[in-house]
Amino acid sequence: MYNKSPKIILPLSKIEDYDYVLTLPKAAIAWEYLRRNIDYQRDRFNSKADYKVDFSNDSNLRIIRKLKQNNSCLKWGLSFFQ
Repeated sequence: MYNKSPKIILPLSKIEDYDYVLTLPKAAIAWEYLRRNIDYQRDRFNSKADYKVDFSNDSNLRIIRKLKQNNSCLKWGLSFFQ
């Protein structure tokens, strides 16, 4: 028997609220859709402890140190999740 999952219908206020997407560069459009992807959200959540952020004493340079290897970010075209 085919078990169809229920459709989730999200309320949209007005279609005009999404007109800003037409003005975004391609990378920003990609990010808008990627960050809403449930599989991406799960992978990012599961990798939260995979890095440590330090700051350099000489400047405001942010140093990201990888604590363990996590390849789930690679399938999204990323070097790491932040």
